Amino acid sequence: MKLRTGFVSNSSSSSFIIAAIDQNKLKVKVEIEADLSKYLEQTITSEDELWDFIKDRYYDDDNQKEEFIKLNNYLKTHGNIIILNMSSDNYEDPIEQFLLDRGIKDLSNSNITVIEGEGGY
Repeated sequence: MKLRTGFVSNSSSSSFIIAAIDQNKLKVKVEIEADLSKYLEQTITSEDELWDFIKDRYYDDDNQKEEFIKLNNYLKTHGNIIILNMSSDNYEDPIEQFLLDRGIKDLSNSNITVIEGEGGY
């Protein structure tokens, strides 16, 4: 096994050593608390802002209409559509890396409904 003794940049792998009584029972629960406002790119509060966002994001007219209807329903019930931006090249933010890998689809609560949140960048 190679051991890292100094600073390593742009490393995309890690090694871990654990001890276990049963190697078939290695499931653990990992919990983090993340302030998603750190990744806020845009807040949409009106139908006009929503339509501008959709025109920039979707090029097919049918997809634009379908997405507008879907997101507009959320806008009406929640008051805001929040666009988050995370980047896989931000190696200094471990929470961002965790969210990118895992996704945020299971993070809904009484204030937040995740509309699109798949991970696995």
